[in-house]
This record gives sequence, C-alpha cells and structure tokens, in this order.
Amino acid sequence: MPLFQNGTDSQQHITGSFPDFPYQKSFIRIHELLNSEPSVRALLGQLEANIDAGTSKEKAQQLYDALRLREVAGGFDPSEVGYWLGVVSADDFFKTMLGTDDNGNLPIAFLDPLVQERHGAETHRIQWWMVSKDLEENPGKYDDVTPAELFRSTASEAAQPQGIDNLWFRTFDAQAGCDTARSPESLMGNGEGYIQARFSRIYDAELNQRAWISCVKTTVAKAEGVSRIKMMAINNEMVPGKRNENVEVRIVAAVPK
Repeated sequence: MPLFQNGTDSQQHITGSFPDFPYQKSFIRIHELLNSEPSVRALLGQLEANIDAGTSKEKAQQLYDALRLREVAGGFDPSEVGYWLGVVSADDFFKTMLGTDDNGNLPIAFLDPLVQERHGAETHRIQWWMVSKDLEENPGKYDDVTPAELFRSTASEAAQPQGIDNLWFRTFDAQAGCDTARSPESLMGNGEGYIQARFSRIYDAELNQRAWISCVKTTVAKAEGVSRIKMMAINNEMVPGKRNENVEVRIVAAVPK
C-alpha cells in the first residue's frame, strides 16, 4: 500500500484545535513538511548521506553523530539523551520537553525503543532532524524560534487542551490512519515503513539502537574518553539516572511492571 496518501489540512489541524498556541505558523509548516513525500524523501536523502557502508554499529554511530550535531546546534541539552524503557506517563514524557533545573531547563532528545517494533527507537529524533534542517533552509516559514523552543512548546498548556489528543500526538505520533511522516509507524515501520523501504542505511543504523546493550550512547568525540571496560559496565548497568560525563544516553524511566 503506498504511503503519503492520507494527510490532513495542516492549517485547520493546528488553528482549529490549538487556537491559543503561540507557534501556529511553525507547526502548520511542520505538518506540511511531514505530510509531503517529496520533502521527506529529500531530507532523508541528506541525512543518509552522513552514513557510510559498514556494520550496523558503525552506521548507528554515524547516525547518532549526525542527529546530535543538529540537536546541540538547535538548543537541546548537549550532555544528555534520554532512553525510555517503556511507555511512560504524560507527566514524565513532557518533563523531557521541559528539561530540569539540573540541566538549565534544556529540552532533552530521546530514544523510545519499546513502544512497539514498528515505531522504532530513533524515529522522533529523525523527525526533529528534518524539522531542524527545514527551519534552517526555510526560516521564513517558521516563527523566530529555535528547534529546541518548538520542541519545548509541545509541553505547554496551549498545546494540550484536549488531553491525549494534543499537539505532539497529532504532529509526531499521529495514529488514526495517518500514513505520512507524522506517524512513526509509517515513517520507520517494519515491513511497510517508508525508511525501511527506501533508506536502508538509516534503517540498519536505527535497528542497532533498539536494544540498550547495543545502542550507541555517545558521539565519536566523547567515546574517545570512555574505555572499553567502562563502556561494558555502562551497558550492563541499567540504573535510571546513572551518569558518566563521557556518555550521553541515559535511562530515564523504569522498566514497566
């Protein structure tokens, strides 16, 4: 079944449902962007250009570094990436967007590998890589804000007047038949996903990130400061909030009971 057949009226989807949200212009553009197959194809092509042939681990490292480069430049926390060990509460989820007093209230990028296999682990980071790249190339289509500020704004009261049917859900976790890049399952997929079918290097890299033991946890530059023995210990240590100055990816939610 071809994808990108079931988008939405982007302006009505935003202005009609979130009348008090301050960055309507930006999110109308984000909806248009993620609903557009040519735009998504072009951006994913640029992202995949950062990934060379090699092992899944090598590809995952290159993807991770490309994502981090743009996240840090866009105002996200430069020292931490969250790793969800399951579906979390709305309060915990939005804390990721808001950051904490400890990190200067900077938004935290995250992996969520255990939602379901078709969802993927890095899919939201890939969505935001595309948004950040598009904002850089087409600033006039956005409000005068950073990618991190847009990310953070999804946790505001104006972005969630209808509870679970909130701005994040409609823009980056769309369900109900959505078959565009606004749906992680349609974008990444397992058998029918857009990335799996067309961008094999991204898909191979992303598969590596779905297990804590194998996932890349820091950039190449920072990994030079982590010994093999210490990294093995980190991989085997599943303690929420465990910190190491050279390692960015940290568990931020307990295993669901």
